[in-house]
Amino acid sequence: MKIKTLFVALALLLFFSTCKSPTSPDNRNSTPTTGTIIGTVSETGTNSAIVGASVSTVPATSTVTTNPQGAYTISSVSPGAYTLTASASSHISNTTNISVTAGQTTTANLTLQADYSGSWSGTTSQGRNISFTIVGNAISQFSFGYEVSAAGIIARGTLTINYSAPQSISGNTFTISGTKPDFSWQMAYVFNGTFSSLTAASGTMTFTLSGPSSGSVSGTWTANKS
Repeated sequence: MKIKTLFVALALLLFFSTCKSPTSPDNRNSTPTTGTIIGTVSETGTNSAIVGASVSTVPATSTVTTNPQGAYTISSVSPGAYTLTASASSHISNTTNISVTAGQTTTANLTLQADYSGSWSGTTSQGRNISFTIVGNAISQFSFGYEVSAAGIIARGTLTINYSAPQSISGNTFTISGTKPDFSWQMAYVFNGTFSSLTAASGTMTFTLSGPSSGSVSGTWTANKS
């Protein structure tokens, strides 16, 4: 009797082990159906991580924000083509086109140009005033005072340049240069500038006066956003 009972138990065990459902965890189809987007958002020119930048897609998926390292992750994204946009306070938004594949990670790093638009003013190392106006991240007006010794006299004044084609800022730097006639004299100037933040800038300057005689002065300048 014991042998018969053991035989029946073994038969039942064999039956259930060979009749496992095709949808059981051991045989379930694990092919991924979505992908992931990762990347960083940093500032153009300085390469500084932008914390709290908003990252979104079109078509819409999830809108996420960057962590203290400027990194973000958008998970469970359906395969397809997307337009990815990053935006942050005091920066100009930037977009890029990406393609997401199921089971894969797409990397998209974006840089945002800091928006320096506004009125700036400061002084040169000569103690003369300097000011400029930025609109749409391009310099539309630049004004500076100068003082230079030429032909035994000291020439001083203020030169203001209005640009019909505003001068673009490259990353966080710019260069303003040009010449201007003044009666029998010729004035030439070069100003290099770097924005260390959204409200502070500094750089170098060279001003040359030539004509009956010549003289030049070089120095530095600092300015802040009003």
